Amino acid sequence: MNEYEPNTVTSTGETLREWMIADLARRLGWPFDLLNDVLDGRERLPKFWPEVLEKVTGIPAGFWMNRDRNYWEAKRTNETGPAA
Repeated sequence: MNEYEPNTVTSTGETLREWMIADLARRLGWPFDLLNDVLDGRERLPKFWPEVLEKVTGIPAGFWMNRDRNYWEAKRTNETGPAA
């Protein structure tokens, strides 16, 4: 039986999310905090991850690279605002 005991009181959904991220991070050998930050849009997708994601999902690495690049370009544009 798997034991999962979070350190704080959270919703069932948050507990499931943390558990799934921890499980995925363990299976892929990726740091939990980095994976969590990528999923939350706080960090860029590390360079070798698109190839791993392609193997796991069957979705081409280029798709993951383009999504990441487009997200960060849009985020940068939204933070700086439209040109005057």
